[in-house]
Amino acid sequence: MALTPELAENHYVLAPGFITPARAAALAAEFAEAERQGAYVVDGQAPNSPAVYNFLPFVRLLVEKVPQVCEMVGEPVLPTYAYARSYKHGEVLKRHRDRDACEISFTVNLARDVDWPIYIQRPSGEEVAVNLDPGDAMMYLGCETDHWRERYTGTNHMQLFIHYVRSYGPRAYTFFNLALTPHAETPKPAQVGRNVPCPCGSGKRFKHCHGSLAVSDSR
Repeated sequence: MALTPELAENHYVLAPGFITPARAAALAAEFAEAERQGAYVVDGQAPNSPAVYNFLPFVRLLVEKVPQVCEMVGEPVLPTYAYARSYKHGEVLKRHRDRDACEISFTVNLARDVDWPIYIQRPSGEEVAVNLDPGDAMMYLGCETDHWRERYTGTNHMQLFIHYVRSYGPRAYTFFNLALTPHAETPKPAQVGRNVPCPCGSGKRFKHCHGSLAVSDSR
């Protein structure tokens, strides 16, 4: 399978109306409430901007959009993760490329007070500035192309990122972002004394009930 011609040629595709302005506003409101409650993190790329990782309303969108993303990319994709930032005045996003889990990336504008373009470099070397209105998105090959933003002059700009990988591509191993997803420790089974009543409630000693089964199963 191959990428669609437009994506292969430019390394980005605009997606106006990716979600409705009303839905963008609703998602922005949920993010703002999480920010108000202090339920956010900050990262080194934008140290003054609250961020959320796999915030449930955003994960719902990430999964919901899989069929549309498959069509836009030209082949099947798997979701990796959702991330969002509430950018504050003075932030700068340095020119960079993304890690493998961001092979197919969408930047979705949720809310903004002033235009703040994202710059992306096409394979030809041309640098393009893209402004997005609330609900608009840009799909881009985050691992293959430089992208950045210059100093933000506004007060608050909410941007959502949803990421995918090609199902049969070399980066498919990052599906669901498993490498960076914390896993709960598997609890160790409780140790039951052989002469105590069996936990099953039979009234028999453990060694004469399920304890004997455990011994036989281990042989």
